[in-house]
Amino acid sequence: MIQYINAVTQSAFWLLVRVPFKEACSRIWTGVQMTYDFLFVPSSHVDMKEEVRRNLVCGACTVYNRKLNTCGTPGQMMLGNTTMGCWCSLTVAARLKGKQCWAREHDWDYGW
Repeated sequence: MIQYINAVTQSAFWLLVRVPFKEACSRIWTGVQMTYDFLFVPSSHVDMKEEVRRNLVCGACTVYNRKLNTCGTPGQMMLGNTTMGCWCSLTVAARLKGKQCWAREHDWDYGW
């Protein structure tokens, strides 16, 4: 739980510092919605087999931050001023049906 709070706090801070304000607010709000669904809407969860598969794929990804268990390192940017990873906590992201893999969204030949 402490790891999750640390990841969320760092992600929110770096979004506000490094990303345009409107996009940062949108992404923070999406994170709040994901956390709510994770905690209170069981129908939004994938089955355990899919969650394990997603976590294994994420764990092998070059973007994955093991210390925070996040997709990317909060604050790390790529060329073109885009975030490296979505900075979501994989505790939440891997469990939700509606969450898409950041690598797949950016046309990488990797991800779930």
